[in-house]
Amino acid sequence: EAIVKRCKAALIDIASSDGIIRATKSIVDPGEIYLWNNVYFRNVTDEHIPRQNHDCLSTFFGHLAFEDTEITRFIINTFSSINTDVSECLGDFFKCQVDKLSTFKTEAQLQNRIKRFWEESDELMLVLQCDVTTINDGCIRLAKFTIEQFQNEFLRKNPNKIKYVCMILHIQRDQSYVSSFNFMCGWKQVTIEALTPQEKHLSTILN
Repeated sequence: EAIVKRCKAALIDIASSDGIIRATKSIVDPGEIYLWNNVYFRNVTDEHIPRQNHDCLSTFFGHLAFEDTEITRFIINTFSSINTDVSECLGDFFKCQVDKLSTFKTEAQLQNRIKRFWEESDELMLVLQCDVTTINDGCIRLAKFTIEQFQNEFLRKNPNKIKYVCMILHIQRDQSYVSSFNFMCGWKQVTIEALTPQEKHLSTILN
C-alpha cells in the first residue's frame, strides 16, 4: 500500500489543476478522487504521501527547506513565461545561477557554464529554463545529462556539500507536450503552473 500511494503521489505531482478538477467528474472510486483532490489542493499528507505544493516556486522550495529530504534535482513544468524572473521568485531561499538553454549556441558553451556552477561558484542552486516550444527535446536531454555528469563529479569530490539543480520546462497551456523524462530518472518532477505568487492560492478553487 505504501508503494502504491507513493506512485500515485508522483503522478499527482505532475498533474495540472484543471486535470485534477476534471477527475472529480469521474465515477471511478469517489473516495480515492476526494483524497487526491485534497492532496493536490489542500496539501493533505500522511506517512506515505509526501507534502505537495503547486502554488508558486517560492512556496514549493520554502516547504522543501523544512523537510528532511535528500532530493537535490528537480524538473518543474510550468505555464509561466520563459521571461519570468526566477531569481526574484526564489527570493532569499537560494543564491542561484539562472540560465536559459536557448542562449547557448554550442555544447561547449553549455558545458562551461554548468562547470562554472559546480566547480567555481558559491551559488547553491543552478536553474536552467527551457522553452519546450522552441528547444528540441534532444537539447533538453543533453543539458540534463551534462548537469548529472558534473553533479556526480562534484559529489565525489565534496560528499558533504549540497548543491541543487532545477530544470524549468516552460510549456504552452494550449499545446500538447509529452515529457521525455520518466519517474526513474532520479529527478523530482512537479507541475507549478505559475512560478510567481498569485492573488489566490490554488486551494481557493475548491471554495
